[in-house]
Amino acid sequence: MTDICSNCNGPRKAKFAGGICEKCYDRKIIEKAGTHSCACGCGELIPKIYKDGRPRLYKKCHNLKGEKNIRWNGGIRIDKQGYRHVLKFDHPFCDKAGYIPEHRLILEKKLGRYLTKDEVAHHINEVKNDNREENIMLMTDSEHKIYHNSKRNKKI
Repeated sequence: MTDICSNCNGPRKAKFAGGICEKCYDRKIIEKAGTHSCACGCGELIPKIYKDGRPRLYKKCHNLKGEKNIRWNGGIRIDKQGYRHVLKFDHPFCDKAGYIPEHRLILEKKLGRYLTKDEVAHHINEVKNDNREENIMLMTDSEHKIYHNSKRNKKI
């Protein structure tokens, strides 16, 4: 059985599953013939068509948004650095999934305006998930970098 590269769609044999395409040398997932990645972005391979011939884009329940999705967590996400993000699609600085860091939202509410791209919401006690209003202060990006660099240099 031949595999199809998700980059060039050429029928190429993969050296191993998820390996390098022998045609374009791309390291993307090598998909089995007749399958493609789920459109939600989870990376799972699904058949391209249903048994009745209709095109298939999502794995079961992966196209459900909000509370209907089985992975719904109340609109709260914690990133790899430990910061809490809140689902807020209407915010001008939300990411492509619609999330904005909670500490930024709290500081914006306190100030009564949106933060600019140069402004940072700094946690005074440096506990990333302590988003109390009195623990968050406004700094410019350069002030924030200088503050943390000076603390880092004192430790050395």
